[in-house]
Amino acid sequence: MKKKTALFDMDGLLIDSEPIFDRTDKQLLKEYGVDYHGELWEQIKGGGMRRSVRTYLDHFKINESPEIFLEKRLAIFESMIGEVLPMPGAVSIVEKLSKEGFELGLATGGHRAETARKNLAALGIEQYFSTVVSGFDVKMDKPEPDIYIYCAKQLGKQPTQCIVFEDAINGVVAGHAAGAYVIGVNKNKAVHKKLKNAGADLVFDSLDKVDLDHIAKLV
Repeated sequence: MKKKTALFDMDGLLIDSEPIFDRTDKQLLKEYGVDYHGELWEQIKGGGMRRSVRTYLDHFKINESPEIFLEKRLAIFESMIGEVLPMPGAVSIVEKLSKEGFELGLATGGHRAETARKNLAALGIEQYFSTVVSGFDVKMDKPEPDIYIYCAKQLGKQPTQCIVFEDAINGVVAGHAAGAYVIGVNKNKAVHKKLKNAGADLVFDSLDKVDLDHIAKLV
């Protein structure tokens, strides 16, 4: 019997990274004389590290190479990994799906794969993931479907055989475009309709509200 497969985003879904990214970006942009207050967060959320970098450089007209800016952003965030906290229900859903026989993959646009593994290890759940892939492993960031196609392939599956968990619109668009069954998870009810419109098949307030009995019957 083939294992069922679930693919997870990371930031804002498994880890509460928004406060750390906020501090990271304020610190980084201050180096370039920008007094940043998070005004671009909704625009860049879920779109991957490279897309975020391009947005910052273009918006604030910063004369810096994307590669250098990217490395600085990654370094600042990675220095704060020990402060990462899980989102509600993150640890339990990973443990329960694994117990139910699901094979799990992680598809993150916001980190290198090795950093993502460190984040998972900090939550005590790295061992449940058979593969961890990064936006740096594919050509195009979310909302393009590349990362979910690649993540599914690493597990020997087609995206149509997978359930994708996402909190951001860009991620839902990516999962839906790949052909996966997509579950949107976001505490902000105002975002729920946007997630549905982006292609989410189901939407929940948090991972601890996900109906696992229903999920186990899918794909």
